[in-house]
Amino acid sequence: ERWLVRKEGSTFLASGKISRLKANAAGDMRGFVILVRDATDRHLAAEDLRRRAQYDALTDLPNRPTFYENVQRAISLLKRHSSNPFAVMFIDLDQFKTVNDEFGHLVADEVLALIARRLEACVRSGDIVSRVGGDEFAILLNGVNGSVDADDAAQRILTEMRRPLKTDSGDVFAAVSVGIAIGTSKYNRPEEVLRDADAAMYVAKSQGGARAVIFDDSI
Repeated sequence: ERWLVRKEGSTFLASGKISRLKANAAGDMRGFVILVRDATDRHLAAEDLRRRAQYDALTDLPNRPTFYENVQRAISLLKRHSSNPFAVMFIDLDQFKTVNDEFGHLVADEVLALIARRLEACVRSGDIVSRVGGDEFAILLNGVNGSVDADDAAQRILTEMRRPLKTDSGDVFAAVSVGIAIGTSKYNRPEEVLRDADAAMYVAKSQGGARAVIFDDSI
């Protein structure tokens, strides 16, 4: 298969095969027959299925399994090269049920999509924002300089979330609580990192929400 260009300039994915034309019984060749079919629709359908399996339909962010794959790569890279640190932030909306109750599910979905874009704007291009649950997000911060860089990123998010979200039904305020786990060599699986970031997030909620907490052994 390969991408080809039609005479009018449009591209399509060509799928086909080549058959030899024999000139005589000895098997001498006198040419080829090339049968080509347009496989673009099949290719696009396969890409759509792949994207549905890896991305969240509402926010177009990587889903939990895809996020785990990226965190696993970060863990493996850190074990090989200690100069490649990372951190994971677990983010949960404070009192999101109130948004659902007061505005309805359609506006709540709109809020989640707006938050996804706002989180992406708060981090660097190499970081990965993911939706890992109903009103739960996670961010993989690659190449952070320990807790200082991670806390700076969290504070940017907390500051940004103080601004109202402009929905079709009016302004909505949606504060978040953030838990942070700094990647170290003690981690072997992505579930372990997210577990600790989640635990730190619950500490942030217990302290009133709208704040960030970094995981430590006391948690």
